[in-house]
Amino acid sequence: MPEMDGIKLCHAIRKSTGPECVIYALTGHVEDYNVEEYREAGFDDYFVKPFKLAMILKMINLAFEKVERWQKIDKGA
Repeated sequence: MPEMDGIKLCHAIRKSTGPECVIYALTGHVEDYNVEEYREAGFDDYFVKPFKLAMILKMINLAFEKVERWQKIDKGA
């Protein structure tokens, strides 16, 4: 991305959405950042390319489950 890197993008998303948003990093440049930087930026997890589609599908399902839990809490259920 010419204007910002993924870390800055994640900070911006977190600032505007809060914790109920699930954010994953997909990177081919794992050597550019370490796990702590991803966590501090607000990523829920990250994946290094190439990755297995089955793993991404599993994480997407887990993300939807997390969002559903947040929505239930917000509604007081």
